[in-house]
Amino acid sequence: MKDFDGIELGPDLGYRFWIRVDELRAAIPCQLIDMATMACIDYTRIKNQRSANRLPKLEDAYHIARVLNCSIMYLLTGITENCNVPEKIQPFIHALNKASDEDLELVRRVLRIEGHAVKRKDA
Repeated sequence: MKDFDGIELGPDLGYRFWIRVDELRAAIPCQLIDMATMACIDYTRIKNQRSANRLPKLEDAYHIARVLNCSIMYLLTGITENCNVPEKIQPFIHALNKASDEDLELVRRVLRIEGHAVKRKDA
């Protein structure tokens, strides 16, 4: 069923939302209770919503997305701002976006990416 702008929102939307949250949390790594604390969300509420595969309130989804450094759109649909990025690569992009300059330099060396290391804007 295509419900919104050609995006499938079917009955398993909550399940898919929490699968994406769990994938991104694993990439950090971060426990659900830690994510709830960082997002200023009641842990019991978020734990119950996750276990029941229910979508959180919009405000909570916003805070979860901020903690996981992604968009609400990604959590709902799996679609990133750059739709050319394969879904299996997206957790790496989110993890790299939060990585320290030292970690980014190590990844650059392992992948043999030539060029100068770039300082992050938020550093």
